[in-house]
Amino acid sequence: MYLRIVTVLGGPMVRTIVVIETVLLFLFVGRRRQAMFLIATVGGSGLLNTVLKHVIGRKRPRSFFGLLDRSPSFPSGHTNGTVALTGSFCLLLWRRTRNPALVALCAVACASWSGLVGYSRVKLHQHHTGDVVAGYTLGLLWLAVSAAVTRKVALGKRTS
Repeated sequence: MYLRIVTVLGGPMVRTIVVIETVLLFLFVGRRRQAMFLIATVGGSGLLNTVLKHVIGRKRPRSFFGLLDRSPSFPSGHTNGTVALTGSFCLLLWRRTRNPALVALCAVACASWSGLVGYSRVKLHQHHTGDVVAGYTLGLLWLAVSAAVTRKVALGKRTS
């Protein structure tokens, strides 16, 4: 039962709510660049994942909760999105604080959460292991590209 809860909490609905609330908070406190970075990173990873799913078209191991799920399996959107979201938070925290201990703690918590989400997807027979690994890889690559491309525009100076 707990793995189903983990899967739901790592899914697109919860991720979207977290991004919207965080973006609104950033906008409220005048951090427009950070809001744009978060939208570009998490939204872009979701868009890229969806395109790849439909291009590759790999079938899922079985249906979710006994319901027929016809969406493609490869790569895992849950792991891709979780890595993009949590990685963005760690990167934004680093840019804001430059505190290695705090960022390391954030990174361990975020990596643990991402690992648990991926584990839940495989154990619930929603993805093959390769789907989850590809999701992690895609999320990390998109985070790196997004950070590199938007560094000056989105993250701005440390004090902005």
